[in-house]
Amino acid sequence: MIRLIDRYPVLSYCLLTFAVSWGYYGIYLLTQSDRVTYVHPLIVKQFSPAIAGLFLLGLSGGSSALGSLFRNALNWRVGWRWLLLSLLAEPLLFSGIILAYWAAHNQLNFNNAFTLFATPGAAFGVFLVGLIRWGFSEEVGWRGWLLPKLLSRYSPLTASLVISVIVTLWHLNPNELASLAVVRESPYLPGSYPDLVERLIITIPFTMLMNVIFIRSGGSLLAMMIFHSASNTSYFALREQFPELTSEFCKAGFLLCLTILGVTLPFLLRNRNPARHSPAVL
Repeated sequence: MIRLIDRYPVLSYCLLTFAVSWGYYGIYLLTQSDRVTYVHPLIVKQFSPAIAGLFLLGLSGGSSALGSLFRNALNWRVGWRWLLLSLLAEPLLFSGIILAYWAAHNQLNFNNAFTLFATPGAAFGVFLVGLIRWGFSEEVGWRGWLLPKLLSRYSPLTASLVISVIVTLWHLNPNELASLAVVRESPYLPGSYPDLVERLIITIPFTMLMNVIFIRSGGSLLAMMIFHSASNTSYFALREQFPELTSEFCKAGFLLCLTILGVTLPFLLRNRNPARHSPAVL
């Protein structure tokens, strides 16, 4: 088995990740009961990238490889600029879109209702939980295992595109596959798209940005966890406090930002030697 994993590390990871997430979800759909599965499938699905990554890493590299990964996840001495960029990239992007709306319309509504993100302290608490809930649960797999394996064979740009497709498919639930081609109004982008297309449009630029930070920070898993948690926390918080974030103006602004990232980031990802820039390759 170890020989097969070493020979097909990407395929092994994808099969195991989808087997855990979709397989467990399928059991839940068939039984429609937590009493059979004991844990809600969305929880298992969320941690399936980490489950698969940790299993394969332990199987192929043993306790020393697992210890190296956990030390990486806690290592903050990777350059403050990379951690700061990971923390602020998407919060500044979404804040900039909201400020642009304010400047264009000379008005901005603020939701005074109590929410999970009602205070900065509450939002910070969500961010801390998100380091595990969104960061560790996914990045241990995507950047801790999958990206280093891809970088050992492909260019950073190709690796980013491959991960984007895999992550997009992973976000779908088995019961949603029949509606993949259904066109619907997008909650994030102007216009209407099939769900798969919408996710790819959003996932590809941000995956490229995260991989630029990962490679140039020397393979910092902590930076990726911070980026992932800050991204989700900032969007959910700003959307609840400023309903205009879902307006057509802000959707267009978001698409413009994605386009800029999608056009510029490939220049930072091509013609680079992965072995020199990703010591996390195993």
